[in-house]
Amino acid sequence: MADIQLADLLKVPTPDLQRALTKVPNRLIAVALSGADPGTASSLLRHVSPTRRQEIDAEIRAIGRVPFPTVQTAVKNLLKKALGLKGEETDADQAGVRVAPPAPRKPRRPPAPLTAEDFKAYLLWLQARHPLMKSASGGDRARALRLWVERLTRPPKE
Repeated sequence: MADIQLADLLKVPTPDLQRALTKVPNRLIAVALSGADPGTASSLLRHVSPTRRQEIDAEIRAIGRVPFPTVQTAVKNLLKKALGLKGEETDADQAGVRVAPPAPRKPRRPPAPLTAEDFKAYLLWLQARHPLMKSASGGDRARALRLWVERLTRPPKE
C-alpha cells in the first residue's frame, strides 16, 4: 500500500474510476486532495459530476491547511475505498482530523413568546401600514386579526 500514490488512481479506466469515486465521501476526497499537486487534483476531479466538484472545492476551502500526516491518512483511506482494497482503515483521529461528516447541528431554540405589550405594538403598526387594516371597519379588523392569529397558532402540518 505504501508504494501506491494518488496519481496511480488516475490509471484506472474512466468508467471504473467514476464508479469507484461514488463510494467515497466528499470530505475524504477533499482532505486527500488538499495535499495533492494541482494537476493531479484537477485530473481526479474531472471524474466527478460538476455539482460534486463544487462541493469538494468548497470543502477544500473550508478545511484550510491540513497537516501532512492527515493528508497521507486520507489518501490511504481514499485508495482503499475507491479500489476496494481489504484491510482496516487508518485511524484519521490519530492523524489529527475527522474525515467523517460533521456532527449534526443543534436544533434552534424556539422564539421567545410575545408579551401583551409586543402584540399591542404590532397591532398598532399593522393598523397604520396594512391596506386592509386602514380601510376596514372595526368588526372587519377584528375578524381579520382573529383569522391571522388562528393561522399563526395552528400546529404545523406533518
